[in-house]
Amino acid sequence: MRNITFLFLVLVWSIASCKPDPMPKPDDKNTSKQYSYWVVNEDSFSTNEVTIAIGKAESGMGNNQSNRENNFSISFNIGYKLPVSGYFNLAKEQTQDPDIVGIGFNYNKVWYIPSLYSNSLLTASSVNNKARYALPPTWFVNYYNHNDSVLIHGVFNEP
Repeated sequence: MRNITFLFLVLVWSIASCKPDPMPKPDDKNTSKQYSYWVVNEDSFSTNEVTIAIGKAESGMGNNQSNRENNFSISFNIGYKLPVSGYFNLAKEQTQDPDIVGIGFNYNKVWYIPSLYSNSLLTASSVNNKARYALPPTWFVNYYNHNDSVLIHGVFNEP
């Protein structure tokens, strides 16, 4: 009987000690936004100032308005929504293929695109009912000088 009483008290104590996570204040818009993180070579970046663009033929996101020196842009040939599942090849040229994603990075005011030799895939998933994209370490080249390359990886979240 003592063991049952003890287990009951432990169970009641453990349930009573659980508290819900505090909700963000409605007037604090940035606390509810998810951050995007990426690394270019050894330099790390993060932001929750990401803009979403949804159209009839394309959808995408990026932070190119908030930081003109170091930013990213992701564009899908899928209209009306951001994809929340699947694997997407990185675009090496202009295409309308819905299985290919356009992705680029502005690093120290230089625009980088996926290397022709890159075989990486962008992985789409959903977190808190919002799109998340994971990029494994991938080589990107300077748009104007393909001899200039950088290694980039990151996680990009719908705000």
